[in-house]
Amino acid sequence: MQQGAGAVFRPPFREASEQLLDALEMDGEFPLARYFLGLVYLQTGQFAEAAEEFEKARETTNGHPAATAGLVAAMAHSGKKAGAKRLLADLQKQADAVQGIQYYVAVAWLRFGDKARALQWLEKACDERSVSVPNISADPIWDTLRSAPAFKHLLRRVGLKSI
Repeated sequence: MQQGAGAVFRPPFREASEQLLDALEMDGEFPLARYFLGLVYLQTGQFAEAAEEFEKARETTNGHPAATAGLVAAMAHSGKKAGAKRLLADLQKQADAVQGIQYYVAVAWLRFGDKARALQWLEKACDERSVSVPNISADPIWDTLRSAPAFKHLLRRVGLKSI
């Protein structure tokens, strides 16, 4: 496995990407490794590579909402906003029918740049007691919302502290 073309990773992204690529050499279908490699690529601004990893993760998980949210983010950041919006609309439809997907819709809206909608969906995820909600206290994706009163309220509501 090779890193994305011209990839320049800073620690800890370099170490993470190396470990994930090693895992993928052992099992090229390992969806969790693909998902986390997609996150590394998102964090380092390699959106085409991120989209590729999220798409592969979606293929091997029958469209897991986490991989779909990642793909929405990668597409939105790489200028493919129309496709990202379609995927996000599909993800929202799933969330209306299946409990536990609201968190991923919140992530997708945040990555799309709509903080208000992200907070609305995060509220829904809290209401449904999504197992992913505890991630909001430490996951760097939520850093842009940490100072927002509504986000601070959500943290208190679920008994978490921000890092």
